Amino acid sequence: MPTTFSPGMWTFTSNMARGDTAYSNCYLAPHTDSTYFSNPCRIQVFHCLDREGCTGGDTILVDGQHCAEVLEAQDPAAMDLLCRAPLEYVYTEPGVCYKWVDTVFKKSPIDGSLQRVRFNMYDRSPRPPFCSLEEMNSFYRALKKYADLTLSPANQLLMQLTPGTVIFIDNWRVLHGRTEFIGKRVVNGCYLDNDEYNHASRKHDVIE
Repeated sequence: MPTTFSPGMWTFTSNMARGDTAYSNCYLAPHTDSTYFSNPCRIQVFHCLDREGCTGGDTILVDGQHCAEVLEAQDPAAMDLLCRAPLEYVYTEPGVCYKWVDTVFKKSPIDGSLQRVRFNMYDRSPRPPFCSLEEMNSFYRALKKYADLTLSPANQLLMQLTPGTVIFIDNWRVLHGRTEFIGKRVVNGCYLDNDEYNHASRKHDVIE
């Protein structure tokens, strides 16, 4: 999936080569990628190339769908707000500006099942959510409740990517993050869009 970051494969390390927190060595809270695209990537691939003298930098994985189900069970009104009041997401750097407006959760119009999570506190624009003034405080409380669920150690899986390790993440469901690190950490990867993912899945079904 070609993006502004690369026509295909991309590589990042803590050199701040781009205006993105991924190109730093700081802690990254769990999030989904490409929230500022109209069609966020479906599959995200991470391939560790180097960890020379590196301490920290553990990958954090969170089942965003599970956290949404917990939120809905605990506070249905909060879930409803995050399903219908959209946020604006933005990415900018010299010569580049992407913006998109959408809800945190998208449900299937057929059976109401959760189709996609779009959640990234780093990509949120300063613009307030698109809801009534009366609902504004409730929206931010709902967003915090979901964020707190994703930050709970009980909902996180930590793993360390070592050279040669490759992981595939469903970016519509699984949030990823990273602990702070010191030293050299180089990661390579790419995106797959949803249409290509669905095409590959159907092709596999036909072959089987």
